[in-house]
Amino acid sequence: MSKKQILFLFAAAGALHAVVIGIAVYRNSLAPSQEEVTRLLRDYCEKIASGDLSGARELMTPETREFLRDPGTRLGETIYAKFSLKNAENINAESEKIYTADAVFSTLDTLKVNAKALLLFEEKMTDDLPPEEQDRILAEIYDEILSRDDLPLIDSFCIVRLEKQDGRLLIRGDDSFRNVLEGK
Repeated sequence: MSKKQILFLFAAAGALHAVVIGIAVYRNSLAPSQEEVTRLLRDYCEKIASGDLSGARELMTPETREFLRDPGTRLGETIYAKFSLKNAENINAESEKIYTADAVFSTLDTLKVNAKALLLFEEKMTDDLPPEEQDRILAEIYDEILSRDDLPLIDSFCIVRLEKQDGRLLIRGDDSFRNVLEGK
């Protein structure tokens, strides 16, 4: 191979490399800033923690708003009340309108809460208790546990999907995000 051919191949490879890098930089320049994503996720968490579920749903894409369910129980309410954003980073564009962000949320450690409740329930159980009495005892145990100030929290990592719709950045709910939100 001649020197000209070798130089041409290196130049072509360099140009191709520059195009690939340029496309990657362009796609990521479309992504919202870390501050914008952090502000959206923090606002979302604050609305959930304060019980403003309709306000939180407005920060989600219309087709995924059903991912935010009403808590239904005292445990569910406590999970929502303890839900907060620790950080969001690594914002990437998947397309012109779809983005991802690595986020860490602080959530109630439901595994520890449930384990403690079951342990206390087993201590109070006897074979002759009717089911409605068992339910009442279990509800009292959960009320006692959930009224404490020192509830166990855990950090949960999630890749959050985001979408630009009509110039607004919104959360695009999915099963992974719902699991974190519900303390799973």
